[in-house]
Amino acid sequence: MKPQITPPARIFAFVLCFLALACFTPQARAQLQQLTGHVPDMVKNGQAPLVSILPGGQKMHLSIVLPLRNKPVFDQLLKELYDPKSPRYRQFLAPEQFAQQFSPAQSDYQKVIEFASANGFTVTNTPPNRMILSMEGTASQVEQAFHVHLNLYRDRQAKRNFYAPDREPSISLSIPVLHIAGMSNFLIAKPMIGLGGGTGGYQSSGNPPIYYPDSMRTAYYGGTSLTGNGQCLALGEFQGYNIEDVIQTLQAGGRAQASYTTTGSGNYVVSYTPPGANAPYSITLYNVSLDGGSVIPDYPTNQPGTDIRQVAEADEGEVVADISQAIGMAPGMSLIEIYLVPLQFYDDAGDILNDMFSPPSGLPVCSQAAMPWAVWSPGYYGNQPTYLDQNFLAPMAGGGQGLFVSTGDSGSWPSNSYDYFPADDPYVIAVGGTVLTTNSSGGWSSESAWSSSGGGISPDNLPLLPYQNGVETACNHASTTLRNAPDIAMEANGDNYVCSVLAPYPSCSTTASGTSFATVRWAAFMALVNQQATDNGMAPNSAIGNIDPYIYTIGFSSGYQQNMHDIASGSNGAYNACPGYDLVTGWGSPNGQNTVDALIGTTPVAPLPASSPYEYNVNVTLQGTPPTSITTTMYLGDATPGATIYYQVTICGEPYALTSVQPGTYLQLVNSCPSMPASGYMYAIAHKYGQSQTVSMSF
Repeated sequence: MKPQITPPARIFAFVLCFLALACFTPQARAQLQQLTGHVPDMVKNGQAPLVSILPGGQKMHLSIVLPLRNKPVFDQLLKELYDPKSPRYRQFLAPEQFAQQFSPAQSDYQKVIEFASANGFTVTNTPPNRMILSMEGTASQVEQAFHVHLNLYRDRQAKRNFYAPDREPSISLSIPVLHIAGMSNFLIAKPMIGLGGGTGGYQSSGNPPIYYPDSMRTAYYGGTSLTGNGQCLALGEFQGYNIEDVIQTLQAGGRAQASYTTTGSGNYVVSYTPPGANAPYSITLYNVSLDGGSVIPDYPTNQPGTDIRQVAEADEGEVVADISQAIGMAPGMSLIEIYLVPLQFYDDAGDILNDMFSPPSGLPVCSQAAMPWAVWSPGYYGNQPTYLDQNFLAPMAGGGQGLFVSTGDSGSWPSNSYDYFPADDPYVIAVGGTVLTTNSSGGWSSESAWSSSGGGISPDNLPLLPYQNGVETACNHASTTLRNAPDIAMEANGDNYVCSVLAPYPSCSTTASGTSFATVRWAAFMALVNQQATDNGMAPNSAIGNIDPYIYTIGFSSGYQQNMHDIASGSNGAYNACPGYDLVTGWGSPNGQNTVDALIGTTPVAPLPASSPYEYNVNVTLQGTPPTSITTTMYLGDATPGATIYYQVTICGEPYALTSVQPGTYLQLVNSCPSMPASGYMYAIAHKYGQSQTVSMSF
């Protein structure tokens, strides 16, 4: 039911509308840059009823995201960095090198700073690579600066209120702007962990009776020489954590020793002695707060009909598990960088990724990173935030970083959880889940697919990766045109130990599950790989980079069965685990030192793709002048037959719904507002990689 507006309110709204139209003359409109992708679909189509306006004094944290400079050059360089035939092979870019070649010019960045100051915002973060400018202000300042109204809406399916703009923002900046992060909290960051339950009890025939943080090192590595020495790990988190929970998890019921001290800057130094070790390891936990995030957990008060506090408490367990699992797998790492943003606020993911790639002064770039959370909102998929792909995920790969993410805990894709992105993105390493059985010494014995392991064919219709050509079999039902996931897997069943704030406190679960466990374990395992690669002179910049090209090459090789654990039993619903690659466990789990050696020594058969790979050249012919009909003809250059073109058109200030047509189709659009010219954009989505170009049109 639509909200009723009283007559005085209608008059007030009319006056505001009249004043807005009066101010926006053709000359004023020409100075405004129109942005897209900020209004949730359920607001556009009226499915989310209006609750109220957002209070003008509400504090907001925003980030202005700027596009890459020299993008075609970067696309070519990215291929060369992963091409063994290129002299640039593994010569990954340091943050300062990236900034010099591909970041916005300093003069352009200064204009963004001046825009923020002129509109009353306080600048809170200016990363060295100039890709983002973070600022804080009030809702009223946001409305005025970006020409929107901010409202509270109701998501009936999720049973929550969210705020969002009522229209796409526009900005009076002459330099291109890619996105304004923080204008809506519609998208939720969902942790891939469950603190109780799972598909069964402990699967091991030996001791201990549950899997502690150090258990995975014994099962998947089994050696002692590699500890992650000289390496660090970056974690992206959407909740704070209690350091006491981390220490209690590491102590593992008295099996290990762990303690901590607090530094003057509010960080922690953890002392950890795993079972059988002769001396403690020292690991610094460096907390980086972004956009109002904090190491102190956020436990909001429940809204009517919700259990948000209990959810927030469970989210704290995600962060604790991530830190403790990383230390358990690679205790010799000297540093874990923890990037913290406000509770469940997925729109801040870009800030996390950018700071991972271009850390604050004094922090190193970590060659391995994990963000085991997924973007989630019921009924929401197919509109993944592609600016993350273009601006952050691809550059991280160019900097030699491997970003590990979870494929979800709801079984085969698609599911009712809608937790696919970023796992189906081309530049992440997607990790699924397994059920591990160990021998009496804690070593690997056997493994099957975890029934809740996320995996399948990209619901966002993202294209097949170059090195995925040929993975399809009669057993696995993989796609020949779209991105398949997961890439790899590790233990995720309900037999893991983690302590959290959940009542009664302190509470330690022995039945925790989730692909987040597998994700962080793989990321920490990469610290072992990169340590050896660096020691052997095989990684010029202390990293071998994104491992997907290597993993798929290993999978297709004759040494696959020796170098990986092939998981060929179990199912996640729609898909079965199969010999070789499958949509439940990918290519499987690591086989100790064999996997370390294979990842370092393998020559990939196909490099990473260029960024924005799903956009193709579109030739647009416009006929007619407002207010007459406008006919457009669209063709694709190198696209696969059957590729789909999408268009978005705004007429009379109102957006038409996103619509798809086939190449060569004629669109007739009638503009009945001669004083407000129609505008819009068109782009093509195809199933293979090619030249990338977004075509804007104005008529």
